[in-house]
Amino acid sequence: TLERGMKVHGHVLVWHGQSPARIFSGSTGGSRELARDNMERYIEAVLTHFRDRIVSWDVVNEAIEPNEGRADGMRADSMWMQALGEHYIDIAFHTAPMSLLAWLRVLAVAAAVFFVVEIETWLVNRYRL
Repeated sequence: TLERGMKVHGHVLVWHGQSPARIFSGSTGGSRELARDNMERYIEAVLTHFRDRIVSWDVVNEAIEPNEGRADGMRADSMWMQALGEHYIDIAFHTAPMSLLAWLRVLAVAAAVFFVVEIETWLVNRYRL
């Protein structure tokens, strides 16, 4: 796909039941804080790994299931819902843009350095400095 110049859409960063159980239990995820840290770390790692290849992402998928009996229609059997409560969606959507913004800052610095080098090269060539 990339070799053909096509854009790739990423699916999905947080899904209701597709995360390994270790994220939510034991020494790596046995508390709400550890589960949140795991989610944030995972989102940052995936976005960083695919930053040059994926142009857009589904951040949360299948969070709604009106037939599970919750008044708000949210999926009750979601491991993320059980670990973090209904705010897991907010956490995911806030983490993804912050990871992307961090990468954009890196790109901005690199672009500024490139620009300075190009201007310096131009001045040296132009004025034989």
